[in-house]
Amino acid sequence: SRTCRLDDPARQRHAEGGVLVGYGRDVPTALLSVYDKSGIVEFARSLNELGWDLVSSGGTARAIGDAGVPVTDVAELTGLPAILGHRVVTLHPKIHGGILADPTDAEHIADMEHHGIEPIDLVVVNLYPFSSDPSIELIDIGGPAMVRAAAKNHAHVGVVTDPSAYPAILDALRAAADARVWSDTRRRLDRADRRCRPGRRERRQRPRGAAGA
Repeated sequence: SRTCRLDDPARQRHAEGGVLVGYGRDVPTALLSVYDKSGIVEFARSLNELGWDLVSSGGTARAIGDAGVPVTDVAELTGLPAILGHRVVTLHPKIHGGILADPTDAEHIADMEHHGIEPIDLVVVNLYPFSSDPSIELIDIGGPAMVRAAAKNHAHVGVVTDPSAYPAILDALRAAADARVWSDTRRRLDRADRRCRPGRRERRQRPRGAAGA
């Protein structure tokens, strides 16, 4: 089981220079749900080779699975299929609880144990291109919610929003002295993702209607 445990001795390493991925689990978990699938299969394969469990949804899960990379569909994790014409897929406590949980908070850990919520260590999301196709169904709900949740819990969860950052993200993970130590690696992930995002001036110079990052 990947469920976290308060009595896991590995949790004691929190005070020794890094928050442990997965609250004492040996296998960290990445959630991948992207509109722009550029490089996502290769990124997923590399994460898998580095020992990560992968959770994904919809077309992202199909693309990863069709490439022969092991992946768990979000529906298997939540026990619910996508509903309302795919408007509700990841909006579920087992997803957002896994992203928002603080591994240093005993109440959070107890809630996760009680409700069967497993922690998510890395969120890989990019959003619907609403600016280039402003239709009702391209108003993204689940994607921004996951990005905001990961940002709120940035001390313990990494977030990647730009496909061009994938190589730097993998370099940061491979460079970790211990693949399970998260705090320093998470900071490197954040720097790598920000380096790959367009700057404010570049965003202002985009042609009207061009898709944003």
